[in-house]
Amino acid sequence: MNTALSFSMQKNHLTITLAGDFIRYEDERVLHPLWAQVRGKSPKTITFDSQKLQNWDSSLVVLIYRLMQYAAKHAEAPGSFHVHY
Repeated sequence: MNTALSFSMQKNHLTITLAGDFIRYEDERVLHPLWAQVRGKSPKTITFDSQKLQNWDSSLVVLIYRLMQYAAKHAEAPGSFHVHY
């Protein structure tokens, strides 16, 4: 199955939807707009919708880790953001 990653940022809430196989995912056509959308903002919550996610590898873990690092670095106060799976 093809990989699908979509996202939306509303106020301080980032939602990432994952579908299909997330293996060695490096699609800059999607990742670049994701980082551009997040850059300069302070997401307080990040929600991952993985209901349609199938196979995955460490590239997904790296993406989640990078998002969490960014959110923690730009949070108004330490621990003031939350990640939902």
